[in-house]
Amino acid sequence: MRPGALPAPVASVAPVGLAIPALDIDMPVTDVGVAEAGQMELPVDPAVAGWYRYGADAVSTSGRILIAAHVDAIDYPIGPLARLRDVPAGESVIIAADDGTSREFVIQSLTYYEKSALPVDELFARGGPTALVLVTCGGPFDSTTGHYRDNVVAVAVPR
Repeated sequence: MRPGALPAPVASVAPVGLAIPALDIDMPVTDVGVAEAGQMELPVDPAVAGWYRYGADAVSTSGRILIAAHVDAIDYPIGPLARLRDVPAGESVIIAADDGTSREFVIQSLTYYEKSALPVDELFARGGPTALVLVTCGGPFDSTTGHYRDNVVAVAVPR
């Protein structure tokens, strides 16, 4: 490779499924990017989670694998991740990858953050130890804005 040339991109292995057996959650995952307002895109249907494709992938050995979904949405039933607030530390989380493999993680922490105080740099970290970060909405619903005040964040580490 000549000096200053970029290395060839490495193909990512996308998560395509998310399961939390203790909460009876088994949902598809699709890849998402960044919305026009600068926040992470999310599938409209709360029954489908979004994997942030610019972060770590399903087989990464460093960085955060970030998967998020809405709790609910107009014209859709309550989504599976609405139960995320009930996951205790130590429970298993399994992601299925598009290469046919699966990977198990164990819940390490569950935290509510006001959306304005969400530690974005930490949750979206591309380096450091591998972790799976699951995000959904929670806390009180503000009918004037049409949004929940908080984000519910579960962090899991490889088993």
